[in-house]
Amino acid sequence: MAFCTSLWMLSTVRLVDERTPPEWASTIRAALNAGAGGLAPLAASLLGGAIYDTLGPEAVFVACACALGLAMLIMLGGDCGWRVRARAEGDKMTR
Repeated sequence: MAFCTSLWMLSTVRLVDERTPPEWASTIRAALNAGAGGLAPLAASLLGGAIYDTLGPEAVFVACACALGLAMLIMLGGDCGWRVRARAEGDKMTR
């Protein structure tokens, strides 16, 4: 995966260098790198920083633990529901 990511980054740098004016190349590369991982890490770092500044590092840990627990419940609940629906549809198709 790291090899593919490296190739992708090299190709985007070359593409930016070829298609933008020299004075804008660094700005465009910075914008590309800021959004390359998606907007979620960008928003999460801003929110985590705000929580850290106002409530302290313990609050960031608790907030992350709660978010992880909620994500696990959603993933497990969604997976079980999918299995039940798949079994029900499979039973209908075999009859």
